[in-house]
Amino acid sequence: MSTPPETYTAFKERNPVGSYRRDFEVPANWNGGRIFITFDGVDSGFFLWINGVKVGYSVNSRNAAEFDITKYVKPGKNMVAAEVYQYNSGSYLEDQDMWRLHGIFRNVTLWKAPDEHIRDFFIKTDLDAAYKNATALVSAKIKNFGTKNTSVKTVSASIYDNDNKIIAVKTASVAALKVGEEVKVNFNVDVKNPQKWTAETPNLYTAVLQLKENNQVTETISQKIGFREIEIKGRLFLVNGVPIKLKGVNRHENWPEVGHAITEEQMRRDLEVIKQGNCNHVRTCHYSDDPRWYELCDEYGIYLVAEANVEAHGLMNKLNDEPRIKAAIVDRNVANVESFKNHPSVIIWSLGNEFGTGGSNFLAALAAVKSIDLTRPTHYEGFGVGEKNPADIDSKMYPPIIPYADSANVKKKLLSSVERAALNPKLTKPFYLCEFAHAMFNSMGSLKEYNDLFDKYPQLLGGAIWEFQDQGIWNRRDPQHPILAFGGGFGEFPNDHYFIHKGTVFSDRSPKPHYPEMKHEFQWISPSVV
Repeated sequence: MSTPPETYTAFKERNPVGSYRRDFEVPANWNGGRIFITFDGVDSGFFLWINGVKVGYSVNSRNAAEFDITKYVKPGKNMVAAEVYQYNSGSYLEDQDMWRLHGIFRNVTLWKAPDEHIRDFFIKTDLDAAYKNATALVSAKIKNFGTKNTSVKTVSASIYDNDNKIIAVKTASVAALKVGEEVKVNFNVDVKNPQKWTAETPNLYTAVLQLKENNQVTETISQKIGFREIEIKGRLFLVNGVPIKLKGVNRHENWPEVGHAITEEQMRRDLEVIKQGNCNHVRTCHYSDDPRWYELCDEYGIYLVAEANVEAHGLMNKLNDEPRIKAAIVDRNVANVESFKNHPSVIIWSLGNEFGTGGSNFLAALAAVKSIDLTRPTHYEGFGVGEKNPADIDSKMYPPIIPYADSANVKKKLLSSVERAALNPKLTKPFYLCEFAHAMFNSMGSLKEYNDLFDKYPQLLGGAIWEFQDQGIWNRRDPQHPILAFGGGFGEFPNDHYFIHKGTVFSDRSPKPHYPEMKHEFQWISPSVV
């Protein structure tokens, strides 16, 4: 690290390290198979030890880090240790507008799988031309992690309804595998007229995948799925054949009591407040959220723009074509897609935020995303709008709103870019406002004008208000005088002061004046006097 100015907190605290250690038990009946440990979120990079032996290193605070620790553990008592660094090379890609909070802040899971294991699966849903009957397109990757060649097996997918009744099932053959070999098995499961998933009707089914040898189950994995189909026809964005609007918020993971280590109860409270505000949409700004969040969005009914953990705000346009950072940008996008591809709530993949124009590095990330999933459109605001935008969605932040697109006044035309985007015959994609109506202090103005244009023009997909909640954190260093701190509230320097207080609700989710305005404008009915 270079030497920071003496006024910076980092001058005395160059790169703090958090050391974690605890014992854990490996059950005696876990003999055979593979043992893994998964860290869902560690900010920002860490080394891992098992029983005093260094296992590996991981960077990327918002995606899972998974380690095969089979050869490091023994039956009975074991010890795990993690050395977590506040900053590392990946920090240049995590320059989001939020608190810098470091350490282990999400679940850590110890789990076991058989030697021949369903390493990954992707269940895509496709509806027929009438949007009635469905097909679940199952792709399962089975790998032999063991030390011996395996025999022929089968893999099956069963679809259960909410009454735990099997409504469809299909079985496919799995070839014998050599040591270390992996095979991808593709097969389709036809489902007659399932209930469809939308944000208004979040109907879910349970898919159960089973690996069998000689008709004996060796592994079972389940996943909630929703039958829905996304299409772009012209400039319309359709779910199950019906054009939709996205009216929602950008949401950071932050609660004043726990910072970024949010609980399921707090996630559910967020969804209640968001849905009660007549929102049907959340953009996961600007990283992959806790895995449980996507499951809850499936359950509650939220359309997600799922964003990768990539932002280089302080180095805008400096890394667009930097070859040393390319693999990291691609990897973070791949991790985002691979982790959450089975969730019906995810309807758009976003490559990141405020990085610059993206350059060749974001083009590589876009290609990687499309190589995994062609069923969802892609988004990156930095690509711009129009024929040079390689993503599937045109997007803009904070475009002016005055509705005078047909005016001869040049100034009024410049202030009406949203309406002009709707009417521009050269634009061919849905137009989305990934951030708009900045809700800092007493702002969030013109929400009615934005919403009226969303409703007026089918070409406008909608947008996400910046942002859902204030990001305050309790400072209780003085028990007699606790304060809800913003930037600098713990004596750290430099900081962005109150630039994290921009929500429609306060940090504790109590409503600000912005919230009832949002709820009114985003209501899904429009009464008129006759």
